[in-house]
Amino acid sequence: MTPLETLCVVAVTVAVASLVSARLAVAAALVELALGVAVGAVLPVDAGAPWLVLVAAVAGVALTFVAGTEIDPAVLRRRPGPALLLGGAAFGGPFAAAFAVAHLGLGWSVTACLAAAAVLGETSLAVTYSVLLDLGAVGSDLGRLLMAAVFVTDVAAAAVMTLVIARPSAGLLLFGVGSAALCLALPRVLRLVSRLAGDRPSEPGMRVVVAALAALLLLAQLGGGVAVLPAFVLGVVAAGYYRDRKAEQARLRSLVMGFLAPFVFVRAGLSVSPAAVVAGAGAVVVLFAAKVLPKALGSALVLRSRGTIARGCVPGAAALMSTGLTFGTVINLAALQAGVVDRAQFSVLAAAVLLSAVVPGAVGQRLLAPALSRRASDRTTRSASRRISRRFPERGSVKPIAYSVGAPGADRPPRATGRPFSSSTPEGASASSPVV
Repeated sequence: MTPLETLCVVAVTVAVASLVSARLAVAAALVELALGVAVGAVLPVDAGAPWLVLVAAVAGVALTFVAGTEIDPAVLRRRPGPALLLGGAAFGGPFAAAFAVAHLGLGWSVTACLAAAAVLGETSLAVTYSVLLDLGAVGSDLGRLLMAAVFVTDVAAAAVMTLVIARPSAGLLLFGVGSAALCLALPRVLRLVSRLAGDRPSEPGMRVVVAALAALLLLAQLGGGVAVLPAFVLGVVAAGYYRDRKAEQARLRSLVMGFLAPFVFVRAGLSVSPAAVVAGAGAVVVLFAAKVLPKALGSALVLRSRGTIARGCVPGAAALMSTGLTFGTVINLAALQAGVVDRAQFSVLAAAVLLSAVVPGAVGQRLLAPALSRRASDRTTRSASRRISRRFPERGSVKPIAYSVGAPGADRPPRATGRPFSSSTPEGASASSPVV
């Protein structure tokens, strides 16, 4: 296929994926990944075409940067303990389990096992964020805790992948120093550009971000490192700038999610070998279990022991912490690009990541919805009771009137007296005494 033909195939796949995802109300990344696998199975599309590799690399760091901007650093500063414990439990358990399964059960090399453990140890920020957004819980204590814990798992996964791929050299030192300098400079440069240029249609702030991400990719290439971790940290340090500029953040998110991100997932799907997935179906199931079960168990134990959220929300929150998609796909592609995993191993890992996005995500949403609804109802009732008590302090707290079963008139409500919230209870009688 020529580059233009490949571009047309990818563009049509992306367009169809957006329509299907909107129709089925599922994440677009899931559909893009699945359609990429289907297209790669029937058409001779070269997933290793240089232009597609470059665009997917740019899209990967841009997507990682945008994910970082969704994190609220204030949560980690105010109460780092719960987020670090939850994130550590959600990463450590599946990391150890996936490494053991890949090394002892599948016979993969140590580097491939480390890559698999990092891919399966991360938690999907995209799935977690979208479910919390649908449930209206992004700004709640639960939402902030889960987002901060996801940050911990993703940083740990990116750090492990960087250690696996990078080789000690002067270039790697340059990569580290340059990345740190960019993280320190970007928020200041963005504020300076905002003051000088203002809100213009040419989006000068967005262009500064693109230039910073391009510099990260160049530094990573020169140093033999991976730009995923510094791009994520870069997004986190820029989150404070975007917190006061929601419209600018929304435009950046639309550019990345609408134009760049689909290239990551479609290329990941094109790189999957359906034959390898079928042949390794047992490995897919085992790796999926090695990711989801330790994540769910460890997260539930931490949430219950710390008492940071209501007990009714624990199962759903633990299920959300067991998801994986965006970051796992990005670092899986980085491992394939660096030759740490081969195509068969990449395909098995991609299938396990896809399953972990669908199953725990759906379970988490189904469990959290009624739990959050009950909490909202309880808060509304308590708030109404407090308002009534403040308005009518002489009546005290509002208590229901008890009726004797079978007593005359027990099936009728009290007669109205014209006074607010009064009952027909005789004067001097207790409000809880039976009406006879």
